[in-house]
Order: sequence, then structure tokens, then C-alpha cells
Amino acid sequence: MSVVRYVARRLIMMIPVLIGVTLIVFTMIRMIPGDPVQIMYGDQTSVGRTPSEEELDRIREIYGLNDPLPIQYIKWVGRILSGDFGNSLITRTPVIDSIVSRIPATLQLAFGALVLGLIVAIPLGVAAAVYRNRFIDRLSLVISSLSLSVPNFWIALMAIVFFSVYLGWLPTGGRPQVGFWESISRTVTGAPGGGVWLWLQYSILPVSILSISLIAPVLRITRFSMLEVLTADYIRTARAKGLGARTVVFRHALRNALIPVTTIVGLQFAFLLSGAVLIETIFRWPGLGLLAYEAIRRQDYPVVQGTLVIVAVMFCLVNLLIDLLYSYIDPRIRYG
Repeated sequence: MSVVRYVARRLIMMIPVLIGVTLIVFTMIRMIPGDPVQIMYGDQTSVGRTPSEEELDRIREIYGLNDPLPIQYIKWVGRILSGDFGNSLITRTPVIDSIVSRIPATLQLAFGALVLGLIVAIPLGVAAAVYRNRFIDRLSLVISSLSLSVPNFWIALMAIVFFSVYLGWLPTGGRPQVGFWESISRTVTGAPGGGVWLWLQYSILPVSILSISLIAPVLRITRFSMLEVLTADYIRTARAKGLGARTVVFRHALRNALIPVTTIVGLQFAFLLSGAVLIETIFRWPGLGLLAYEAIRRQDYPVVQGTLVIVAVMFCLVNLLIDLLYSYIDPRIRYG
């Protein structure tokens, strides 16, 4: 099967998945107690103006909140198919504009955590397999156990207290207004307004702490996969030919051990995209996670629904990309 046909089939298979996601998202959001219209006009009641029930009903009618739930769902899905995610109940701005403006920040955080996690996990997993039952192997077990057992949000809070409040080395949160590529340009040209170091100062803590959730599963699967490959017949043959240990490990063993590692990396990266809500909230990182948190807190239905649907689409696309990478890593794998 050609790559184009395989991708087309996988895209078609994504349709029922996304339909299920939209049903779950729509149903769960509607189960949140409270009236979003009253929350929307809460600031007016605080200054002495209480909107009448007729005004509230008129606003609910405008946003379709008086329709039966099945009708609301059908209208919502129809608008999504046309690229319209509706308007925010709070800011009145298009939801898609808010989402698009937040995607680069989330991708920056997720890619940074992915790269940092792989730099730590894969070499440590390879070393643990090569030097099994030695110090480096026991150290990798301790690191993976700690990264699994200690909650990320607690580490984030302790890191802020130590590095930001006590030492004053790093900001407590936020993100530079200057983008990454623009910061590089300003560093190269010497232009004022923030360079790469300023960008890194804001990124170090959230990227490092988010990467912790990636290290343990990748380290463990790398170690297990390498242990299995190192006992294979072709590895013994390569060693019998007199090849050096480094050549055997990195050219022959590691590439064949990367198939399960690639699978877990793809899944973990998708979870990084969808699971950065706590980290973005703690560090006030203006990504999709913080957008979803603020929308849930204010019961902004359109923003919550749109954000979750976009994250689900990104999750599916990442899984598709990982499947396409299999044949590149191992040419024996064919699309079917």
C-alpha cells in the first residue's frame, strides 16, 4: 500500500474517533453546574446593574443555549465543519483566533520538553542496558522511580520557590513577548528588546519540569528494548566479526530498539500537548492548557469545546506521524 493511500485511510479512520471526542466534550461541558450567561454578566451585577431575566433569555437565545441538547450538538458540529468554532461568551472574540494564538506557546513547551526528555532518557536507557546491574543501571531505576512518584505540580512549586523566590535566578512565570526566532535574530544583530537568554530564562523551569513526565517511560522502554536486542543473534554475529562495542550498540542495536521507543515517544508527546494544563497554569504560560483552564473556570463553553477538539486533532495527527516514521526507522515495515 502506498503512503498516500495509507494516510488517506488513517484520516478516514480518524472521523469516528473525533465524533466520539466531540460527543464526550459536549456532554461533559454541559454537565458543569452554573449558568454561563449569568457568569458572563457577573461584572455588571457587581456595579449595581442586575440584568433582567428577559435579557438573560435573549442572550441564551443568541448563543443557542435554549435549544435542546441534541440540536445544540448538531449546530455546533456543523459550525466546526465549516471552520467556525463560535465566539467566546466572555470576550466575544472568535474562538479559533484565541486557539491559533496559543498554539505556538504550547508547541514550544511540548517540543522543548520532548527534546530535553529524550536527551536524558535515551542515553541513560542505553547505558543502563549496556551496563546492566551496575551503578548506572541502578541510577536509572532511581531516576525513573522518582519521576513517576513525585507529582509534577509539586516539583514546579518547589522549583519556583527555590530558583525564583529564594535565588532569584529565573522568572516565576510568564513568557517573553518576543518569539524564539525573533529573539535569535535580536541576539545575532545585537538589537535591544530581549534575546535568546531572556527567552531561555522563561522557558527553563516549565520545559524542564514538563519533561520529567517523559523521562521515566522512555528510559524504561529504551532499557528493556535494548536488553532484548543485545541478546539477538545478529548482535552476537556483529561482535564475532570483531566490530567495536560502540558500533554494535549504536549502529546495530539502537536503531532496531527504537521501534517501541518511537511508539512511546509519540504517545508521550501527544500527552505533553494535552497534559500541560497544570504546568501552564502554574507558570502562567500562555498556551492551550492555560486557555482551557481559564475557560473552564469561567464556564466559557465555546472556548473549552474548541480547545479540546483541536487538542484531539493534534493527538491523532501525532499518532499518524509516528506510524509513518516506523518505515523510516525499519525499512522492513510496510504500510498495510
